[in-house]
Amino acid sequence: RYTTSTTVSVGSVACLYRGAISLPRRKMNTGGTEKLPVTLRGTPAFMQMKEERDLEECCRNCDDSTTDVSTIRIAAWRQLADKLEEIATGLQADLAKGGTEVQYQIVQLNTIEDLMNEVLLDTKLKTRLYDGFIVPATITGGLFEEEGLLNLTDLIDSGDDPLKKDDIFPFYQTLMRFGSEKYDTKYMVPIMGDLTMLIYNKDLFGDIQVPRTWGEYKAAINDLKKAHEGKDIIPSCTTLQYQPRCDYCSLTTNVHAVLSTMTQGAGSKSETGGGIFFVKEDEDQKSATLDPIFDSPFYKTIETLEDMNSGSVALQYDPAEIKSVALQYDPAEIKSQLFNGGKCGMMLASSEGIDFDNNPSFGVDHMPGSELIYNPVNKVVETCTVNTCMGDTVEINKQERLVNRVRFLGHQNFFGGVSRLVERSKQKPTFEFLARVSRVANFAPSNPIRRSQADFLSNADLKSVIENEEFQEVIPMRIPQATDLLEKLGSQTFEFLGTTEGSESGREELGYNLESVYEKQIEQHDGARAAVPLSIFQKKSQGTFQPNESPDNSIPDGLRYSGWALSGIAIICSLYFALWTFKNRNVRVVRASQPSFLIMVCVGVFIMSTSIIPMGFDDVIVSQEGNDIACAVQPWLYSVGFVIAFSALFSKTWRINKIFHNPDKFKRVKVTAKDVLMPFVCLMSANLVVLSMWTYFNPLQWTRKVKGEVDILGLSTPETYGLCTGEDYTLTILFSGLLAAVNITIVLFANVQAYQCRNISMEYSESQWIAIAMVSIIQVWFIGIPLMILVVEDPPAQFVVRTAIVFVTSMSTVLLMFLPKVKYLRDYKQKRAMEEAKRQERSRLAETMTDYSHYASNAASNISVNNSTAEEGDMPQDGAGRSGRQGPKRPSYGLEGIKILGHPGEEDAQVKIIKAQILAAEEEHKALRKRLEELRENIQGVPSNDSKLSGRNSDWAENKSNGNAGDDSNGMGQPSDVHVNDDSLMT
Repeated sequence: RYTTSTTVSVGSVACLYRGAISLPRRKMNTGGTEKLPVTLRGTPAFMQMKEERDLEECCRNCDDSTTDVSTIRIAAWRQLADKLEEIATGLQADLAKGGTEVQYQIVQLNTIEDLMNEVLLDTKLKTRLYDGFIVPATITGGLFEEEGLLNLTDLIDSGDDPLKKDDIFPFYQTLMRFGSEKYDTKYMVPIMGDLTMLIYNKDLFGDIQVPRTWGEYKAAINDLKKAHEGKDIIPSCTTLQYQPRCDYCSLTTNVHAVLSTMTQGAGSKSETGGGIFFVKEDEDQKSATLDPIFDSPFYKTIETLEDMNSGSVALQYDPAEIKSVALQYDPAEIKSQLFNGGKCGMMLASSEGIDFDNNPSFGVDHMPGSELIYNPVNKVVETCTVNTCMGDTVEINKQERLVNRVRFLGHQNFFGGVSRLVERSKQKPTFEFLARVSRVANFAPSNPIRRSQADFLSNADLKSVIENEEFQEVIPMRIPQATDLLEKLGSQTFEFLGTTEGSESGREELGYNLESVYEKQIEQHDGARAAVPLSIFQKKSQGTFQPNESPDNSIPDGLRYSGWALSGIAIICSLYFALWTFKNRNVRVVRASQPSFLIMVCVGVFIMSTSIIPMGFDDVIVSQEGNDIACAVQPWLYSVGFVIAFSALFSKTWRINKIFHNPDKFKRVKVTAKDVLMPFVCLMSANLVVLSMWTYFNPLQWTRKVKGEVDILGLSTPETYGLCTGEDYTLTILFSGLLAAVNITIVLFANVQAYQCRNISMEYSESQWIAIAMVSIIQVWFIGIPLMILVVEDPPAQFVVRTAIVFVTSMSTVLLMFLPKVKYLRDYKQKRAMEEAKRQERSRLAETMTDYSHYASNAASNISVNNSTAEEGDMPQDGAGRSGRQGPKRPSYGLEGIKILGHPGEEDAQVKIIKAQILAAEEEHKALRKRLEELRENIQGVPSNDSKLSGRNSDWAENKSNGNAGDDSNGMGQPSDVHVNDDSLMT
């Protein structure tokens, strides 16, 4: 890829070692001031690599900054170069207008053989000398085996359609593929056609039947000889055509063309392909082998060629002399001088080079066919039947016969390819050049590859043959080593026809020799270590190869239906509880939780649950458009449903949190429309903004991507998986992450609030159930979201995780909000039923007591009134239990909102009061002890007299017994001089 003026570093020169064989005379300059002449065949020591992998690693690490990345090198045959240069100049100018600077360099090779060898060698050695190439189709297999062809499917199928593929004849679209027709993987761009057809001179034919079979071809030769006996007329110019610069191309084309009419009853989709091989099928197609067909159909083919030569310029030839007589044996010269000069009766060739514009007498018809078809089981040729041939019914000798007629492409049809080793930045410009060449060049005006090109054909017969797609197409040999095999076929057949008189034994000997040569070469190729059998390439060339099916990771039907069943359960539950709420809207437990709040939860859960349904869609059951819609609605359904349901939960949690901070102001939790509206609007607005931007800037679309390594040879289909993603994957991650962040943040905030209010005791334990529901949601998200990221390439697992997230969040919300209320109402009704049964039993017993009938009646009435007001009933009446005159009775369902049964704030106030009382008691205790000390000191200062004390005690006792302590008693009811100890004082 380096030109002689390119300067590279010394380390990078080693990469050029890969080009030593193909560039024997090229020299380079090193990056230093000293010029080191590097003759690539004589490699300096620093360029010697120990192993092949060292070279590969070196080339991968080559510094591309030393090369002009805008220069694209195209290898092509010299005869096509002038037109290619003209197209390249025009494309460069067009790209420059768009701001893209690209320089196309056409590398000219003198002969087709040189071209094929150079491109194959560059591909095998991975020197990357060429970014693209225009070569014959016969080397497709070799390029494919060396992994040298870039898959052009995405570029060809792009929206701007630079190739205008719909304009290409289906015949040539087949050549664009190499592999299973089912997967339509394209590697080539058709450039020049080479459709083989029968060209004849109408003036010379007169009333002679134009050949439709090979037998009629032989008869036409004899008829032309008789009709123009003694004239300088050549009945058949399908002769031993030696083609300079492409040895035996025309001869091998004729051999294949004739042979294909006897071996390929279904065209290229037959068991044989290219007319020369039969594929032996095994249970494992990888172990199938190629069986060359050099028996009965080959003998018939050589016999037909002998008949063709019987009307040509000579019967026997010396091969050494033939190659020196270009005028007689070069097909181009034959067409230009013999046929256009009116000397040829007919010939089997491409229409290119025939002067149809100035010779309206020139006619064109499809290539003749065969009445016989090869039976690969019995290895004999048999008469065509409707089951074995797909051809034309013709009348021969007043009998209708089925003839197998095919459309055969010769070995000089050219296609364009892009090297798989080319830098990514060069891939599209290289393809655009080849696409423009295909669309504009029309190298073979009389043998076009496009419908638009066929419109300019002046010869009606030629246009009819080109556009007629009635017969099956047969493509040339495109397996690895095809050029070697064709060369051997052409050289030995050429020598046999030119030097040997036709005989059955001679034809059998030729077939035996060729079969031995082919079998040996096939065995050598297939026996190589890690080699892919040639049979695989043969079937890929035909489009009949069925690669090993890798899993497409579609959602199994059982799993899909299970997920939808879970969605149905959640939907049914939401509908059931919504109806239950409406039915019991006047029941105390429902009014306490507020019916509107509960209905809002049900609506949110319903919408959220429906998101599981589009999650189960993929390309197995839905079209691309349907999958795109399913991808687009999934985040909308889940987000909108979640916001509706969560807003109700959040509003009540927010209200409870207000009570937590202001316990004296609230005795009942009632969520108003304003309470719900504010968080709902905020949450919904945030989600809608993100969802709208996501849908507008990077809408989700369903696409199938390749998982893991791609099998370049296509022996197995790539493992794929489907997912919803936008065109810009970065934006997809950004918007999904932003949406998750918004909702996770608010859920975390709500969980923090629920935790703060955990000690508030509420009627029906409402706050506890809301807290559990929100904790469940955040737990599911924290577990599920990482799992979704881990299994992104596994759609079944992805579907399970996403379904679980939606189902658990939906069901935990709806069940935790409703089941406790359902249970409470059921228990309450059971209790009322039991009490009613007891009341009825008491009434029955009271009626049997005739002596106490009036008393029993009053008692029963009192029991009824007491029972109706003992519990906070289902539907209590106004005025129940009141005395006095009763007004008209009307139902009273109680106030909406949950009662606050206990608040940690209230408990804190009681604790403060007790603490204050304790402190007061302690202060009083200190004062009493201080008083005790003072009394003790006073008492110790009074003198003690036992007798006086004794007398006074007796007097005190007497007075006490008389109920009077006397004047000598102190204020404590004791004598003033009595010694009071601590115990008596404390008492």
